[in-house]
Amino acid sequence: MKKVMSVFVALMLAFGLVSVAAPKEVQAANGLEWAIEPVFGGARCFSEGLAAVAVGEWPNLLWGFIDTEGNWVIEPQFDEADSFSEGLAGVRTGDGETGLWGFIDTSGTMVIEPQFDGTSSFSSGLAAVRVGDMRTGIWGFIDKDGEVVIEPQFSSALGFSEGLAAVGVGVWPDRLFGFIDTNGNMVIEPRFAFVENFSEGLAAINFGDWQTDPWGFINTSGEIVIEPQFISFNFGQRPFSEGLAVAAVGRDGGFIDATGAMVIEPQFTRAHDFLGGLAAVWGDYFGLIDKTGHMVMTVSGVNSLFSPSYGLARASIGNFSGYGFIAVGDISPTPQPITPTSAATILRFPIDSTTFTVNGTAHTLEAAPFIANDRTMVPLRVIGEALGATNLAFNAGVITFNIGDQAFSMAVGEPLPGGFGTPVIVAERTFVPLAFIVNEMGAAARWDGATRAAYIYIN
Repeated sequence: MKKVMSVFVALMLAFGLVSVAAPKEVQAANGLEWAIEPVFGGARCFSEGLAAVAVGEWPNLLWGFIDTEGNWVIEPQFDEADSFSEGLAGVRTGDGETGLWGFIDTSGTMVIEPQFDGTSSFSSGLAAVRVGDMRTGIWGFIDKDGEVVIEPQFSSALGFSEGLAAVGVGVWPDRLFGFIDTNGNMVIEPRFAFVENFSEGLAAINFGDWQTDPWGFINTSGEIVIEPQFISFNFGQRPFSEGLAVAAVGRDGGFIDATGAMVIEPQFTRAHDFLGGLAAVWGDYFGLIDKTGHMVMTVSGVNSLFSPSYGLARASIGNFSGYGFIAVGDISPTPQPITPTSAATILRFPIDSTTFTVNGTAHTLEAAPFIANDRTMVPLRVIGEALGATNLAFNAGVITFNIGDQAFSMAVGEPLPGGFGTPVIVAERTFVPLAFIVNEMGAAARWDGATRAAYIYIN
């Protein structure tokens, strides 16, 4: 059920103080819809029953907090806000260079006055705080009364997790990371170039360049238990969540277990942590997988999708704008793939193969599907015929056609709206990104990493 915005936001929209893209229909395998409309200029996932959301346009955003019904609990008033953790959320007043951070409680009361140049979330009753700018500032830790309990002394700090906090010693490029306990004692000596915090007893570590050198994992004794072998994916190495961690050995990412074994094969251009048995994945589609790797939901009409919490998955319809939340509370994380209706047309396109199938019957292509710029490119003519396209025409590099009463137009070599890629001509055949098909033509998709084949489901 779609939620009603507060009078505050409605007035801002009415007077043109907030500009957002018109909501697109979210099309999913099971007919999901927006639970909270995509009208926000920024949003974070729900934590402790509240989500930080922003009104306005970047960089002039004001942040507040909504509940899972989409109602304002804390009206927009902060220049930036983090998620709640242990009952407190970091908020910034002032711009990104000179503004200061403090902490509010769930009523919106400022309980720790803005005074820090940077902060982390509270964990184990402590939060990391920075004094000074990002390049030369030093980090220490405060308690929930705002009292300093570990004096600022570290060149970097990630905050506590599972009783340990990653801290940097020395100045870049000679900085090394180790881990301290809540008393400030160094329990794992600094020897890593980059680290992530502990999660489920393991922490990701890197001995060189975080982008090009491999990542591995240590235990709480500092012993390497998964040898460095995974490349940077999603801007580093993700932690373990619900027994699995996003990991990559090539261009695509999959999921490993706590032994380092790849249990969901690399096939995604981006993937997020498992929450409640589901993880958001990106590729030629957006969707949610369960812990067996089966796709339980695909979504079109969005530019981003994140793993759900409190039955709500954050998503956006624009590039860093138009954020809202999709209800996924009825999705069960069970090992079931997408199951099209009995009337569905199922197309299977193996990459680099000129043979494709329609409902299991083999057909031949004059040019094979391929991957370019992380997009699966498929032949427009074949897709168009399967969708019942009519009036297909090509004139001066512009392709036009109709599907039902909807008209389509695209220019070869020109990027498609929404960042879905660019149509190209190969071997005298027009190829379009699969993501465009899924988004604009009401289809659903699945990528089979084991056989490197793209499936399109048309109901």
